Amino acid sequence: MKRPRLIAVGACAIDTILQVPHFPKEDSKLRATSLTKRRGGNSPNSLEVLQQLLNLEYARRIRTSGSGEEVAVPELSLIATLPSRASHQIPFILSSFDLPTHDDDPRADNSGAIASTAEIQPQNMNVDFSHCIYREAHAEPISSYIISDQSTGSRTIVNHNDLDEMTLYEFKARANDILEPKPSSMGVQQIKDNGNEVQQIWFHFEGRIPPTTLECIRYLRRHAAVTGKDRAPATVTLKISVELEKPHREGLQELAYEADLMFYSRSWAEGEGYVSATDCLRKQAAVLGSAADGSACYEGTLVCTWGDQGACALSLPCEVGEECGSLVSSQAFEAGGELVVDTVGAGDTFVAGLLFGYLCRDNVVSDADAFWSLRQKLDFANELAGRKVVQQGFGGLGVQVKGMLDA
Repeated sequence: MKRPRLIAVGACAIDTILQVPHFPKEDSKLRATSLTKRRGGNSPNSLEVLQQLLNLEYARRIRTSGSGEEVAVPELSLIATLPSRASHQIPFILSSFDLPTHDDDPRADNSGAIASTAEIQPQNMNVDFSHCIYREAHAEPISSYIISDQSTGSRTIVNHNDLDEMTLYEFKARANDILEPKPSSMGVQQIKDNGNEVQQIWFHFEGRIPPTTLECIRYLRRHAAVTGKDRAPATVTLKISVELEKPHREGLQELAYEADLMFYSRSWAEGEGYVSATDCLRKQAAVLGSAADGSACYEGTLVCTWGDQGACALSLPCEVGEECGSLVSSQAFEAGGELVVDTVGAGDTFVAGLLFGYLCRDNVVSDADAFWSLRQKLDFANELAGRKVVQQGFGGLGVQVKGMLDA
């Protein structure tokens, strides 16, 4: 069995987060209540949450199947520009994806120690960095300085990026390695044995550098078309998702035409003049050449988040178990009245939750009870994001939603 793969393409940063009682006035001094340094970036944040969910999903599948054999959960990879491999920041970035051992970790024995591969042979839950782009002349990654206002919940972000952005040529080289693995990265016999197996490969793009991103997506589409034509049967099922977050960035709208799953942020939607998540999705459906009732040529799912007002999704022409073209809404999750303490990465957490639904709970054949409708996927992503904002960072989020995974 070939493991599904998710490749996230985006930026990897080091975030320095200052919690302050109120936003400082210009030319004034203010004492921060706390300072946190952690690895950031939309795609890496989503991957950090996803690997927690996949670790628990692997444990669930072992319990339901009775063994670890043929239990294939998706493999995670990152494509991002990083500083030199010798940079002192690289170990910090890599270590941010280390999974802590907990009682439900399939790699742990009764004492909490990691089991040997001979005992359980679990799937590798770590994120693959082998396709990242290292800028050897640079010592520092992207830096983000975030002022988090405790009185309003707002966050002000100042970025600095001295790294050249990924080029189309660099992406093509890495995409080819992923879509057509060579004997150097996979045994010759394994390629032969798995040659006719269909593998789902999902690329998730941040809406960065739209012209380059558009060419990257079109390259993937052309590759998939050629693969399907020249090989019988096709060995790759390709899915693409795109996140539109920053408002007023020229070229973002064009990315939506190429995606199977679109994420629209509230800030992007308001920048385009939309007044609600529903308004955004209805009008985007029309922009993409689709009538709001779903009678159109565009096939994909549009999702818009709206902070404490929850999120909506519109699947065109229709989603299994849902009325064609109907809007699906999900209220924001409130974690027992707890105070919001950290909204940094809430959107990335939502993205992780929804991608998990599509990767692990969509088109389920062997385990029908694990199938989630679009509404269930949306509810899960909303609860995951709601639990994230009442804690610092992303640690332990997966365990908090374990009940939903096992239900």
